[in-house]
Amino acid sequence: MAYSVRLFAVTGDPVVQRLLPQLVDAVTARVPEATVLDYHDGVAIAWCELASPGHDSSVIVQVVTAPSRVRFEVQRGLEAGGPERLTACDTVMELIPSSDVNWEIVRTIFRTAAERWSAILYDEGSGFDISIEDEI
Repeated sequence: MAYSVRLFAVTGDPVVQRLLPQLVDAVTARVPEATVLDYHDGVAIAWCELASPGHDSSVIVQVVTAPSRVRFEVQRGLEAGGPERLTACDTVMELIPSSDVNWEIVRTIFRTAAERWSAILYDEGSGFDISIEDEI
């Protein structure tokens, strides 16, 4: 299983076709060399790959607003010691970086989600003790 980071957020918007482009636009504005390699969307789920020159790999960014999936992830987060405010979250974002990804893209996603949607970060290794400034 690949390493991943989750962001739990209160977006107030169930339409992933709006949320993912907002996130991607913010990343490409802050990291101009970032490019979208692939983009897919469906019912309550959208994802893309972001990459940049000089790096052999990309990061997959997935946004989910399906209530059953969000509830499942929130429950898992609470069981892992997450804060009670997880229960207010209506969106889960998952980042799956590969080995030689531009980590500035990942940090920019963290910052954007934190600024716009008060995102709560969860890392498989550090749990909820991770911060935006941590080296992953």
